Amino acid sequence: RVLVLEAWRDALAASGAGEDELNKVEEMMPKRLKKKRQIYGEDAEPAGWEEYYDYIFPEEEAKAPSLKILEMAQQWKKRKLEAGNAES
Repeated sequence: RVLVLEAWRDALAASGAGEDELNKVEEMMPKRLKKKRQIYGEDAEPAGWEEYYDYIFPEEEAKAPSLKILEMAQQWKKRKLEAGNAES
């Protein structure tokens, strides 16, 4: 998706399209986040860390509030379990 949006933006810029069209495409462009994940060797032992880029699109950000509610529910459940274990 990123490559298609970049090609679209470049084609509009080369054709001399208006600012409105360019802004529309720019609003669809994702945010680029640099992340790390652990990699494993053939023997299933940790072999170091790998850096990679993750893209967050604006329409995916709109879905994020529902995920935040789920995360809050998981934290609540964890606190309830810890409180129950502390009383025992």
